[in-house]
Amino acid sequence: MSNKLKTAGAQTGDIEANKQVILRKELVNAIEDWIRNHPEAGYFSIDDLASEAVRLRFQELRQLYPSNLSTS
Repeated sequence: MSNKLKTAGAQTGDIEANKQVILRKELVNAIEDWIRNHPEAGYFSIDDLASEAVRLRFQELRQLYPSNLSTS
């Protein structure tokens, strides 16, 4: 699996909506191993876990540091 993550736009086929994030190989390998060893967690790919992790952390940050800027 690549160390580049794609946003949810990849699921819809909207290439223009995609961005990529580069993660360290060691982190990617550790996450992939954990996903393989913990199917009960419900993650099927690193993309699933990373998207949820980033979304949850971003929600926390927006509560800690609110702004008047709209985000999509």
